[in-house]
Amino acid sequence: MSASGINSTCDSTESSCSFLNLSCGQLYSFTVMGHTNVCMSEMSSPPEKLTAPCAPTDMSVELNCTTLNTLVSWSSAAVATGYSVQATSMNGHNSSCSEMGTSCDLNNLVCGEEYSVVVEAMHTGCPGPASAPARLVTEPCVPVNLCVHYNVSTAQVMWGAARGASSYSVQAVTDGGSTVTCSSTNTSCSLNGLQCSQMYNVTVMAQNLACNSTVTSEPYRHMTEPCPPTNVQASVACEQLTSTVSWQQSDLAVGYAAYFDNQNGHTASCVGADTDTQCVVSGMMCGTVYNVWVKALGQQYNSADSTVVSLTSAPCLPREVEVEVGCNPNGAAVVSWNATNGTANFSLTAIVSGSLQTICATQQNSCNVTGLSCGETYDLSVTASNEQCSLTASMHANITTHPCVPRNVTTYAQCEVNAGSVSWGPSDGAETYVAVATGLDGHDHECLTNSTSCTWNNLHCGEKYTVVVRAKDGNCTSLPSNSSVIHMDPCVPHNVAGTVDCDMKVVSLTWDSSNGTNLYMVTGEAGNKTIALTTNVTTAYFSDFSCGQNYSLTVTPQNQYCPGDSSVPASIHTWPCPPAGISTMQDCLSGIVMVTWQATNGSDYSTATMQTDTGISEMCMSDSSVCSIPGLTCGHNFSVSVTASNQQCNITSTQSTRLQSVPCVPTNVSAVMGCANNTAVVSWSASQGAVQYSVTAHSSHSNLKCHTFNLSCSLDNITCGNRYTVQVVAMDGQLL
Repeated sequence: MSASGINSTCDSTESSCSFLNLSCGQLYSFTVMGHTNVCMSEMSSPPEKLTAPCAPTDMSVELNCTTLNTLVSWSSAAVATGYSVQATSMNGHNSSCSEMGTSCDLNNLVCGEEYSVVVEAMHTGCPGPASAPARLVTEPCVPVNLCVHYNVSTAQVMWGAARGASSYSVQAVTDGGSTVTCSSTNTSCSLNGLQCSQMYNVTVMAQNLACNSTVTSEPYRHMTEPCPPTNVQASVACEQLTSTVSWQQSDLAVGYAAYFDNQNGHTASCVGADTDTQCVVSGMMCGTVYNVWVKALGQQYNSADSTVVSLTSAPCLPREVEVEVGCNPNGAAVVSWNATNGTANFSLTAIVSGSLQTICATQQNSCNVTGLSCGETYDLSVTASNEQCSLTASMHANITTHPCVPRNVTTYAQCEVNAGSVSWGPSDGAETYVAVATGLDGHDHECLTNSTSCTWNNLHCGEKYTVVVRAKDGNCTSLPSNSSVIHMDPCVPHNVAGTVDCDMKVVSLTWDSSNGTNLYMVTGEAGNKTIALTTNVTTAYFSDFSCGQNYSLTVTPQNQYCPGDSSVPASIHTWPCPPAGISTMQDCLSGIVMVTWQATNGSDYSTATMQTDTGISEMCMSDSSVCSIPGLTCGHNFSVSVTASNQQCNITSTQSTRLQSVPCVPTNVSAVMGCANNTAVVSWSASQGAVQYSVTAHSSHSNLKCHTFNLSCSLDNITCGNRYTVQVVAMDGQLL
């Protein structure tokens, strides 16, 4: 029974008994009573006292990652006289502590383990109930077995796995405090950006949820490669084909190596000790561009390549020289030589007028030399140069230039014999000369001579010859000299032909153009009369020739250099003189008209023409000065003209005469008798060309007449009983 009146019993046939469901923290008095099936004995005395402590609560576990101790704390339990702490890992590691108070330090915990921690309340040395277990994770173990694999600024750090670690942090620190870090959940990590020529302390820190950065490995001492040498410079000794390369030293270097590479398979190198700042390479190839760089040699690693510098060795001097002298008039030659390695500037030099002069510069293996003086010989040497070197050597070759252009060219013409000549002054370098006379017709006349004059005997009339002279040597011909001109006599005009304009009374003369002619003299002669004119074209017009004349026409060419010969004469007949003195005579009974006129010069025949206003035309022809026209149409007024003709012209008289033809015969004649008074009235139709009429009545006894201007007439005194024949005659006003 407890002090608070709580009772609990147990029955047993043995000498012990277990009480269940006692309340913790209560003081119980225990008595023992014996009984049988019938009787119960008295309680034992004095009764025993028993206290049951409660289980600890509010337990906490705190790991100190620095001291690696663990503080376990809890709330006090009723009637507990002490406490016992037990820590057990999953791998069987145990640790314990006991304490009268409410906290206890657990020591000697194993790194990287997970513990279950409980606290038991004790009462007078007897354990009571235990607290609920708490979880404790200890700090990770220290990483071990560090190793480093290094490759220019990057280090691959590896280590053995640390028990209890969930991640790692790697740190590399130089003596100067420069730091590079990386982190990983594995057992390796890459440190990037390590500096050359440095000594690094590399450590690995293990981390988990309990401790973050307090567990660190032993430092690993790592030396990086030396830094590449700086201020690398290379120079060349031109004549010896050696090179000296220099540099500035690098920290931690134990030596140096310099490399030369011409990118075509030729390499060279030299080395230096840790205290050296230069080395020398020999046996370089001429005309070669080398890439030069230096490495610093380290105890374990060598530096990266230094900055590459370019070095051009001494240029190669050309051999196998060839000279091709051009005949180009600008004084040109091509000098070529074997191709040399590399790029170089070549300068050709020669002694010119007693002094050394550069005549060509190039980067190729040939040189076009221009501007050389004609008729000269140049001894050549060559200088090959680049940025570093300049070397000169004789080429054992020379240039002989083309001959000079002839000067003072003078020409002469010998018109009488169709010849011309030329002379000139001598030319430097000339062996022979060729003179060419070129006419406007494109024909060339050449003369080859070793003297300084030439003559041609077959030049053409009317030509203007342009003469040039060239000097020649074995290979070349000079430019032509200044030209000079030979003017030959003008050619005789041909195909002279004349025509006559009969209306305009103009004679025109044409002929073919005569080469070399500036002006033509045209002459026309008839009897003792001469007419002349000049013209610069191939046509002449004469308007003052006389009619009926036979003219002889000639054309004479002229120029300012030579006289010309006249053409073959052309003969031409001018127009006939116009007929004059025209007269007519008409036979009224027959109607025949005779025309006469005065004879005219230059005519072959004449034509007399009679024409009316209404278009009726009659004509007659004659080779004399008279002709007649029979049967002229009656009753018309004709205009009479005469035309004189020859082979070229028909010339009509300027004056004409008029002629009235015989009136036409009256028609429709009728007679009406007046028997009472013995008269007869005769009437008729009008006749063309009639002015008056005459009426006659014939009988065997008498003739009766009447005359009138009308179309009827009365006949008186008709005798009775007679037969009359009546005739009406038309008259034009002239008496029959």
